[in-house]
Amino acid sequence: SCSTTDRRAQTVSGWFTLTVTIPPPTLTLPVSFTVNATSPAGATLTYVASASSPVYGALIATCSPPSGTTLGPGTTTTVACTTRDPDGRVTTGSFTVTVAIQPPSLTVPSPIAVSSLSGPGATVTYAVSASSIVYGTITPVCSAPSGSVFPVGVTTVTCTATDLGGRVTTKSFTVTVTIPPPTLSVPAGITLIATGPTTPVTFTATAKSAVGATLPVTCAPASGSAFPLGPTLVTCSATDRTVTTTGTFIVMVSAPPPTITVPTDIIVTPATTAVVTYVASAASVVDGSLLVTCVPPSGSTFLLGTTIVTCSTVDLRGVSASRTFKVTVANFVFTPTQFVIWGGNAGGVQVGQRVVFWGEHWWDQVNLPEKSKVKDFKGWADTVRGTTWTTKPGNSRPPESIPSDISVIITTSIDRAGDNDDKGDNDDRSDKARIRGNVVGHAILRVDSPYKDEPGKPVSGVIVALIP
Repeated sequence: SCSTTDRRAQTVSGWFTLTVTIPPPTLTLPVSFTVNATSPAGATLTYVASASSPVYGALIATCSPPSGTTLGPGTTTTVACTTRDPDGRVTTGSFTVTVAIQPPSLTVPSPIAVSSLSGPGATVTYAVSASSIVYGTITPVCSAPSGSVFPVGVTTVTCTATDLGGRVTTKSFTVTVTIPPPTLSVPAGITLIATGPTTPVTFTATAKSAVGATLPVTCAPASGSAFPLGPTLVTCSATDRTVTTTGTFIVMVSAPPPTITVPTDIIVTPATTAVVTYVASAASVVDGSLLVTCVPPSGSTFLLGTTIVTCSTVDLRGVSASRTFKVTVANFVFTPTQFVIWGGNAGGVQVGQRVVFWGEHWWDQVNLPEKSKVKDFKGWADTVRGTTWTTKPGNSRPPESIPSDISVIITTSIDRAGDNDDKGDNDDRSDKARIRGNVVGHAILRVDSPYKDEPGKPVSGVIVALIP
């Protein structure tokens, strides 16, 4: 109650009623949630529920089903909770828990790459697997089963795993099938001399597949084609199904130097000067006939002695060539013979030198370790061909008589070709034995001793001129 008094001592009073109430307890619960099944039995329910009162403090919350209960897979469960304070005031609440079943776990290979060794593709095997925590092992289904023949190229394989509840997991991987390129062998390069304006060239190029099968090779230009002068790129290729290997090489055709034809050595006698005409020509297998220039030219006046004539030419590519011959003018008459003198000692032979050209001791002048093998050579060559001469040992038949001035062969190399009876004993009774030597030039001799065609005594002469 309440009262008040004023200054005149008058009092007024009144009253009101105050009621203090105790609120019901407060219940604290989780919000509804979902858990994944962890086994075929489902999942263990775990949560925290609490209760309190502003008057009585912490209270006990009772829930059903309690935390720690196993809930079945695929179920939704309502958890009901209740709390009560000491005065009997009650608060209730609930939340739901759903045990979800996850889609299957699906394992597929990493991308697969294989080679096709034959046929249209390659057989590829692989392993895929799937499982569910609730339903166990599941057999996946793939768009191209393991063991299928995969074509050349890239194929995407899609695999699907479905559990008993209809949950689906899909994954994919690629299978790449390639054809190994053929192995191609081509020449490293070909260099040859032209045989004409164009030159046929043959070559070999081979190819094999990855399994060693021989494959055809196509080249352009083909083997046997006529190649021009200079470098030509040859491109060869071989194909195994759809894969081609290409290789190249160079064919280089070079022009040979021009060829020059000159006269054999010319001797003019007797004379102190002479006008000499001759014919020289030049040609190229590529360009045909060419202009040839000789110094001294044909029709020149040649002086006494030996003059070397040099003839030269140049083809259309600037390649030059030259060749020489000799013109000898002698002021006396001499007779060419096939007698041989030795020029292989130090210093060779000189004008004014006295030499033996015929006789049974001809070989004494030969300074060779093996001169015993030619001791039956008397000095006459039966046959002369170009830069070589040959004779049968011991049976030379020189002319019965000779003039005072003769030309003889100068030789620096002499040996025996074969034994007469093939026994290796230097016996001269077989027609197979030959003595042979080289021709390095000629000398003009003035015979200064009596000559007989029998080689009993040596016959000599003095060199009055040399013809290189």
